[in-house]
Amino acid sequence: MTDPHSVEYTQRWLPGVPVEYLPLSGSGPKVRFIRAGNGPSLLLMHTVRTQLDIFQRVIPKLVNSFTVYAFDYPGFGWSEIAPGADYREPAFRKHVVQLVKQLDLRELTLAGESMGATLALTASTELRERVRQVVAFNTYDYLPGLERANLFASIIIKSVRAPIIGPLFAALENRPILKGVMRGGVYDSKTMPDDFLDELNRVGKRPGYSKVARAVYRSLRSYVAARKLYGNVT
Repeated sequence: MTDPHSVEYTQRWLPGVPVEYLPLSGSGPKVRFIRAGNGPSLLLMHTVRTQLDIFQRVIPKLVNSFTVYAFDYPGFGWSEIAPGADYREPAFRKHVVQLVKQLDLRELTLAGESMGATLALTASTELRERVRQVVAFNTYDYLPGLERANLFASIIIKSVRAPIIGPLFAALENRPILKGVMRGGVYDSKTMPDDFLDELNRVGKRPGYSKVARAVYRSLRSYVAARKLYGNVT
């Protein structure tokens, strides 16, 4: 049964659009996604530790020009958390490719920020003729990654990545910690919607989510290594 929380927040800012689930590769993890609007296909890919709702102020401005798709990566948001899953770039690139092929998207614009930007670039090298263009903002492909957001983020992420104490720090995540880290990602910290922080905090309480967060933070080097694929983007 679908968790009601996985629908209610998204439908607040995107009323009338169904929230859907799709299993990747038939038997793979189920991912939550939305499709809205009319026109050429556009797939939006979110940042580290967020979900499709990060585009809540963008999607309504695009639906008259594009058929917009956005999804929660496996383990993120309200998508399925698979025990022992791989959160490195090659695995997530595969997820993007599978999603695009299962939805049979063509003449597609891939657009993303942070890890979504890196995945837009690398996935395009495998999707090739299906992709019309790539838009990549603030690629997540350099050290120290998320730690550069602000001093608070640096301390928290270093602690979560650390051996032995890392799982404990990951499990301690709460709304004030999220707010402190996330406000380093916006020019004006007052523009971070309070209800979006509430939603991210709700998601963070899902069983197994702290393990996902730690695995994602520890996967940064795989995104740095992915830069070698950029030369194949056509």
